[in-house]
Amino acid sequence: MNYLKNTIRYVVNLYHTVDRRIFNLNNTYYRLSGYSYNKDLIYKILTTSVKSITILSITTAILVVLNLHSLIIFPIIALTANGLLLSSTIIYVLHLVNVRRKVFDEKFMYTLSYMIPMISANIPLIEILRTVYRTERDRIIKREFGLIIRDVVEGGYDVLSSIRNSIERVPSTIYRDVMNLILEGYKLTSELGSVLLTKLEALIRSKTIRLRQLITSMTLLFQMYVVLAFLLPVLVVIIAISLSPLGPLSLGFIQLDAAALMILLTIIYSPIIAYTFYIIFDTVLAYV
Repeated sequence: MNYLKNTIRYVVNLYHTVDRRIFNLNNTYYRLSGYSYNKDLIYKILTTSVKSITILSITTAILVVLNLHSLIIFPIIALTANGLLLSSTIIYVLHLVNVRRKVFDEKFMYTLSYMIPMISANIPLIEILRTVYRTERDRIIKREFGLIIRDVVEGGYDVLSSIRNSIERVPSTIYRDVMNLILEGYKLTSELGSVLLTKLEALIRSKTIRLRQLITSMTLLFQMYVVLAFLLPVLVVIIAISLSPLGPLSLGFIQLDAAALMILLTIIYSPIIAYTFYIIFDTVLAYV
């Protein structure tokens, strides 16, 4: 009896721990996404999916133990559906955070470039933030500066505290470094514009280096693509035609003549190579 009570207590505690962990993670990613999705809905989906997957897994195990194989298909289908729902929800949330991080990493240096003259001119920080909000073209960066201004106007925060809140919201190290420099510089130095200009030069230099590395990598990848997608099939066909008087090529129980090999290379090999290099090129360009 005590064993049963301890087991039930353990399961209940585990349930509350998982529920609390999901709640905290959801709040964290909701903040990092810039409050860009329905937090309550995502929380309900995550908790319901985790509970359903747990119950369905136990049900499937019980059916296997009882040797009721004819009934296993139903919990497996439900388990698959809940797994897809859970994974797609997680991917959606991570995608929002990743897009936000990428935008700030790639474009915030341009925002910084027209913040520096205003900072050097000793314009009040709140006016700089409002100017950036009015002139910024990227909607994600514009939204973040709008949130900073909202914290000041409606939330009762001072400007520096609202910037600290913004630093916690944005998953970009570049943004955090720059805004931390602004926070520290407003307290310690009157040459904040020069400090930020040095930071901007370092960001531009880093981007230039990445672009040079990208050109080198893309050149090598394109050479590999030309060899594998064009030259190799032509070479294989020429060899196959040259050896065709000796009979068809034998691959186990498959017999391939030159014509069949050409069709195979055209229909199967070339699309696979093209799609593979498309993924590689897209992945390399994503790190620029």
